[in-house]
Amino acid sequence: MKIEYHIPTEQYGFVSITLEGDTIPYSYSELKNELAGLAKEGQGSKDFNKVLDKYLETQTLTSEEYEELNDEEKKIIQTLKRAFKRKNNDK
Repeated sequence: MKIEYHIPTEQYGFVSITLEGDTIPYSYSELKNELAGLAKEGQGSKDFNKVLDKYLETQTLTSEEYEELNDEEKKIIQTLKRAFKRKNNDK
């Protein structure tokens, strides 16, 4: 059995995934949910640098700022958050 999924990632763009085998391990919705982060572009380097600078100064972000970040940017913020927590616990 062979199946090809087209998962939208932007207005006119998509990711094409072809699966072959006796059974197909993923449904369309499962694959779409797994790839949902690809559709999100994030803030862009200039805007992310502003958010990053603000976080380094204040160690706070609004929920709106955080939601605008893509998955990679969120990972960076979470890593910094853990580092600040470790540093503050050492004092």
